[in-house]
Amino acid sequence: MKKQSKTLLVTLILSNLILSSFQEFERPLFYYAFDGKVYLQQNDKKLVVRFSTLHHADTLINRANSFKWHDQKTLELSFASKEIRDQVLVAGFRQKEIASINPVYVVENRLERCLTNEILLQFKKNITMLEQKGLIDKNNLTLIRENQVFKQFIVPDKANALEVANSIQESGLVVFSHPNFISLLTPNSIPNDTYFDKQF
Repeated sequence: MKKQSKTLLVTLILSNLILSSFQEFERPLFYYAFDGKVYLQQNDKKLVVRFSTLHHADTLINRANSFKWHDQKTLELSFASKEIRDQVLVAGFRQKEIASINPVYVVENRLERCLTNEILLQFKKNITMLEQKGLIDKNNLTLIRENQVFKQFIVPDKANALEVANSIQESGLVVFSHPNFISLLTPNSIPNDTYFDKQF
């Protein structure tokens, strides 16, 4: 009986911590773009899940009204209510095969942005390799791709890519640092990304 009470108490505390970390986002959410800050709003009924290993998505899908796979590891879920979304969010943090689980965000032009566990950045030209390595190690980043314009990294499991990218931008060591959002483009939307034609 004591063990069950203790487990229940730990679960309640963990749930409150997770939900309060997202309620902390009641302050203006943003990411840095070339021209300044881009402000975000949460979609209260959607989540995006990035799996790190083979996944058992059925339990998540069964709670959702609808779902969409963006790639083999990224699942977007829509729910009937914010309460159900929040329950799935808390449960997702406890699943070890989930690398990241986040609300879907909306920018001013109503374009949805799915936050995963990836960020893109470009170091300033005067930053030494030692300084670059220090920043990468400090944030426990894993390089997965680089080209002439940017480096693409994975943040640690359960880390918030938005917070990591903003922290790196504020370090003053980079030209840019922002999450590698998944966005669905409609024929009427025109990206404001000056490097849009260089994306893969």
